[in-house]
Amino acid sequence: MNLIVVKIGGSILRDSEDVNRISSVLENKIREFNGRVIVVVSAFKGVTNKLIEGLYQREKIVDIASEVADTYIRVLSKISSRTNFEEAFRNISRLSDELFRISWSLRVIDEVTPRLYDYVLSFGERMSAQIIAAALRERNINAKAFTSGEMGLITNDNFMEAEVIEDLSSKMVRSRISEVIDNKLIPVITGFIAQTREWKDNYFGQGWK
Repeated sequence: MNLIVVKIGGSILRDSEDVNRISSVLENKIREFNGRVIVVVSAFKGVTNKLIEGLYQREKIVDIASEVADTYIRVLSKISSRTNFEEAFRNISRLSDELFRISWSLRVIDEVTPRLYDYVLSFGERMSAQIIAAALRERNINAKAFTSGEMGLITNDNFMEAEVIEDLSSKMVRSRISEVIDNKLIPVITGFIAQTREWKDNYFGQGWK
């Protein structure tokens, strides 16, 4: 497949000005390569470290979850028109609700498993993908946020140190990317997280081996 991948690191994702600058660069790349562009994003700068802090100081985790959600919603309000705001706000609010629920649970039970650790750290990237996709839609680019797992990247269940199942992932990623690009969508994909084989069977069905 004749594609390019543009990776956006967290060090250059801090505020609405960064998002607008990045989306301008992406717009030029998407035109240059006739829409055959994959965007991969990290969490905003400092967000993952804040979530890690909350996992180890669980008396703070609910407040940290609120701060993280506010960061993304504040940026969204500055980059998105009313037309695009509703969809992106709905998606980020859904992610925020997930994060709040797990944060309250962790504060109450005061215990973190490796699986929950990975789950909590996923939220920064998932929200970033929604923000960048919304910024591209503001430029009339048909963009959609995906997790890496939704694009076919599958790992084992060795949480906190998971490894990609390369033979399975290679087949699935190629198929999913082709499907998305052929539908004239620009995928904005999380860059650090993935999903397990068990999740894959539930999401894609048993047909993928």
